[in-house]
Amino acid sequence: MPKIKDAKGAEMKHTQLLVDSENGGIHLVYHETAVMSLLPTGVTLRDGGWQTTTTLRRINQGAEIFRIPLSVYLKDGKWIIRFGRTGMECAFEDGMEFPPGALGMSVAEMEDASLHVNKTRRPKDAATSSVEL
Repeated sequence: MPKIKDAKGAEMKHTQLLVDSENGGIHLVYHETAVMSLLPTGVTLRDGGWQTTTTLRRINQGAEIFRIPLSVYLKDGKWIIRFGRTGMECAFEDGMEFPPGALGMSVAEMEDASLHVNKTRRPKDAATSSVEL
């Protein structure tokens, strides 16, 4: 399995970057959960039932890698999503989907984020497959 590194160059253990050949999505997979999926239509966040500090960190690392202006943090025992461009917040729910506009991004910026990942972060031997989500 190719090694994936975060925006600071640290190895992200048990993590893969998968490209879905069917829908053009790019998925950051931690163990067996696609914690962040970047699609032409927006971003999907998942915890797969594992609200651990490492899962939270992987989502935040995915946001940095994909250049998505959001972060997730823990407040009073609950995960909270903060949208970087607007400062708005909401409670995290597994499988949440955000179109570009909800993230304060244009469709063109979302496409640029996808191209950035493909050019700079995707290992040459990254898996290309259909991801079961």
